Amino acid sequence: MTKVTTEIPNDLNKQIERIVRDGWFPDPETVVREAILQFVDAKSFLGDSPRMLHRFAADALNDSK
Repeated sequence: MTKVTTEIPNDLNKQIERIVRDGWFPDPETVVREAILQFVDAKSFLGDSPRMLHRFAADALNDSK
């Protein structure tokens, strides 16, 4: 397991605290872990890669000519 340290802006920290207080997650660390997991999962699809999107756009542009 890798430990990551970061600074969180006050407005984002307030939102994280509200999510914990509302009972969605047991603690702020779990909120951050879940957010990172969802971000990484969303970026893991082949078509979501900036390189792949550029290639798809270039192919589409070439096909339209």
